Amino acid sequence: SGTDDYGYGLVWGAKDVHNFYVFVIRGSGSYSFIRFSNNQETRILDGVGPMINKFNSANRLSLKKIENSLEFFINDQSVGRTPFVPLLGSNVGCVIFSGPHRIRVAFSDLMVTQY
Repeated sequence: SGTDDYGYGLVWGAKDVHNFYVFVIRGSGSYSFIRFSNNQETRILDGVGPMINKFNSANRLSLKKIENSLEFFINDQSVGRTPFVPLLGSNVGCVIFSGPHRIRVAFSDLMVTQY
C-alpha cells in the first residue's frame, strides 16, 4: 500500500549502500533495472507492462543469467534482456524506495540459486 510512484523489488551485486543493482516494479505498472555506482543512478532497462499485478496484488520477480546476458521476468513473463554486467559486490536482498512517502510491501520466498 502507499504511493505508486516508487519502486520495490530485488537488489543484487551489492557492495554497499552506494553500489548495487536493482530490479524494481512500481504500483503504477512500470519496471526498471538500475545500476547505482557511487550513488549515481544509471537506468539500463525501463518499461511498462500488463504483466504487473496492481492494487495490493502479489507479483513474482526473477532474473536469470543466460550465457553473457541477464533476462528479467515479472510473473514468469520475460520483460527484457541485457548484456551481463559485472557485479559490484556479493550481497543480495530486497529494496523499497519510498522517497518522502510511506509505502508498505511484503516480501516472501527470496531464493538465490547457482547452477
